[in-house]
Parts: sequence; C-alpha cells; structure tokens
Amino acid sequence: MGVISYPRLYMYWRDGMRLDIVAKIMARERFKTLRSAFHVVDSDTAEPGSNSTLWKIQPILDRVKRACDRLERQSGFYSIDEQMLPFSGVCPRGLRQVIKSKPRPQGLEIFVATTHDGLMIDFEVYRGSEPDRRMKRGESQQFVCDDIVVVKWMDNKSVLVASNCTSADDTVFLKRWDKSCTGYNDVSAPKTIANYNRHMGGVDILDQSMEYYRTFIKTRKWTLKLKDMMAMTISQPLRKLIILSSCV
Repeated sequence: MGVISYPRLYMYWRDGMRLDIVAKIMARERFKTLRSAFHVVDSDTAEPGSNSTLWKIQPILDRVKRACDRLERQSGFYSIDEQMLPFSGVCPRGLRQVIKSKPRPQGLEIFVATTHDGLMIDFEVYRGSEPDRRMKRGESQQFVCDDIVVVKWMDNKSVLVASNCTSADDTVFLKRWDKSCTGYNDVSAPKTIANYNRHMGGVDILDQSMEYYRTFIKTRKWTLKLKDMMAMTISQPLRKLIILSSCV
C-alpha cells in the first residue's frame, strides 16, 4: 500500500480501482478488523514498565533495534537527526511533539542514526523534554566516556553531538544569524558541530526514501503509526537492492 498509494482504504477493493495484490490476499472487512485489533502485547495482562512510555509496542522496537545492531559499521561519517512521524491522535504524554519548522510539524519525534546514504542503523523515540541549563550562545560543554565525547553547544537552542574523533577543545567559527543586528556573526563552535553540519544529510535521504512509500491510511492509534514506520524501515534495504538490480 505504500508503493501504490490510494487516498482511501476502500479503494483497494473497489471495482475499477481494485488492486489484486491486496484484494486477493484478504477481504476488506477482515483487513480493517485485524488492523483495528492489532496489539503487540496483551493489554489486559501485561504490566507496563515503570519507566517505559512505549511498552505497548516495545517488542517491535526491540526487534528492529537488534536488526540494526547486526548491520556492519564501517569507518566514516554517520548522520544523527530528528525525524517526524506524522500523527495527531491520542498518545501518552510527551510523545506527540509540535515543531513548526518541520514540513510535517506534528507527530512522534524520533532520533535516527543513519549512514551517509540514508540506511538507518539506530533510532530512539523521543519521550519528552528535560530542563535545560541556561548557556550563552557559543558556549559548550563536553562529557567524556572512554573514547566517546558528547558535546553540548548552545546555538539558538542547545545542540548535542557525539564523536570518537573530535573533542570540544577543537573549535571553529560558524556564521550565525543575529536578530539584534540583522546580520551574520561569527560564533565559536566545537569542530564536532562543523563536521556534523557537513555530513548530516543521511537522515534527510532516509526521510525522502520513506516519503515515497508512506501509507496514508488514517489511524488514531500511535502504536500503528510506529509499527508502520518500523515496517518501512525494515523494507528500505530491500527496496535499494531491487532498484540497484533493475539498473544492472
């Protein structure tokens, strides 16, 4: 349904528009019943984790994460960025976010790590914000654990990046817009930030790839939205393989 997208679900079974690859496998009413009754865990007997907002769909998330962990990691640059999964229904507090600057401003926010060509290798569903210590623009902090350094840098908002090759001690100057003087100023920033800006396009490629095959079946269940997103993520490497094979 993500490859051949109809604006209404019933159209896949409708005379004149019927899509046999869907309609012959399952009757429409059965599909709707199974979709509406879809559960990953038994809500009547399962006890939600004390700190897990995502307990209703956690088994699927864990399986996809394990699959991501098995992907080969090669030396090079990786992208980490936020991704919005469109959703306007009811969900646990803190899950649904509104970011007006995004093409799809309302939905579930997911932080995604990808290769430079858009293959997802890790993800984390955002569950709500925490208080942020006030810093001045251009200030930074770093936290070191073994050979990983996490840098927090203040731009208009705080920015967090992690690196195993550059620390906050290596600084550069970036051009940033200053509303007070209506012009660009040089702002001190860790070199890690500059590297991130240079190689952050992988998540954008993933977004573009998923947009091509996004299903537009409406649902008020946030669990179904996340399940559909995981399905698209799993099928992404297969789609790339099919495209490459067709070009040979």
